[in-house]
Amino acid sequence: MVVLSLVALAVAEDCEDTAALALEARLMMLEGRLEDADDRLQRAQRSLGCGERPRAQDLSELYLSSATRRVLDNDPIAADVAFVAAHRTDPSRWDPTLGDALRAQYDQAVSAALSTAEDTGELYIDALPRGYHSALNGVETVFPISLPSGEYLVTISDRVETRYGKIVYIPPGEIREIDYGELPPARRPVWLIGGCASAGVAGGLAAIALRQHTIISSTADLETLDRAYRVQRISGTTSYGLAVLATTSLLLHVVL
Repeated sequence: MVVLSLVALAVAEDCEDTAALALEARLMMLEGRLEDADDRLQRAQRSLGCGERPRAQDLSELYLSSATRRVLDNDPIAADVAFVAAHRTDPSRWDPTLGDALRAQYDQAVSAALSTAEDTGELYIDALPRGYHSALNGVETVFPISLPSGEYLVTISDRVETRYGKIVYIPPGEIREIDYGELPPARRPVWLIGGCASAGVAGGLAAIALRQHTIISSTADLETLDRAYRVQRISGTTSYGLAVLATTSLLLHVVL
């Protein structure tokens, strides 16, 4: 638990929570704090390019907040695009605090998008460097791909974390090419694998050491006691050493 907490803390320092920022932005909009809301939206969009791929519900929260901001900017067409994107990522998600009027606009935008689903565009990405994978709205995807017109999140990740993330708009009947720029060499989770393996073995040895305590407390045979004490000492010491190694490996995975 300590290892996982340390790793989570290190990751959190580098990449913010997309959904939390989106929810905070929406609350600020309802309070009329638009500059603060814009700051949270910008940070939420930046968070898409780091850490783990966003979950569908997190991305839907961001789209709902973007749509709300566009409504406040008196841009109903752009708002409809974001509402449709929110529905595509998670149809079950809605914020009742947005009120009946925005819900009606959301439903109308989704209905219109379904009736024009044949209006598609194409999303294209150049071949990625070895070790990288592309995803659309958090789902690993092979490009090029034809999609209904609208907004989508494109992410590019190695085996460790996301290195590129951007929301793009695909116009109907057009090809949109993603320029992901320069990507660093893909990282392999060597320290993560080693740390997890060490933690697993450490846990097994710790369990063996604990079982010896039961044997010691339930027998009077000297030979059995001597063997149990030796097994407990060796397995306990080794377990502690492997736990330290696992902690170090996982922290190196985050830092390096």
